[in-house]
Amino acid sequence: MVCGFPVGRITIRRSLRWCKKHLVELRKYLPLKNGIASPSTACRLLSGMDGELFALEFMEWIGETVSTKGIQLVIDGKALRGSMEKVKGFRTPMVLNAIDVMTGLILAQLPIRDKDCEMKALPELLKLLDIQGSTVTTDAIGTQTMEQILSQKGYFY
Repeated sequence: MVCGFPVGRITIRRSLRWCKKHLVELRKYLPLKNGIASPSTACRLLSGMDGELFALEFMEWIGETVSTKGIQLVIDGKALRGSMEKVKGFRTPMVLNAIDVMTGLILAQLPIRDKDCEMKALPELLKLLDIQGSTVTTDAIGTQTMEQILSQKGYFY
């Protein structure tokens, strides 16, 4: 099911449908002897998971799979407008993304409370990445992290 999200299937049902369509290919990497789970099984599995721990483990796996050295990274905060009604108080959830410019892949992501918290979360996001030799681009709010980027042997633009 995790395979569906990176290819744009943002709901559980769409992600599972994508996995079923690509079952032969997925079996090259995973046994999947019982096939793809049902939506209710996937929901039960996801409801018992620690979302923050999963996100950190997923980012660690991406870091092992895709090298962040010597690439161009864009770091930017985004509002998840479509999920606003699902959050208490109807505040728009926001995330801070580190995106590989060449592939468009999000290499790391942290939730933030609002636009003001982006400045506080940016150093934490950079700590998750090996940016040695990479060019890092941020908007104006990220200029305060220039020293950290340079200390991690990256380039600031």
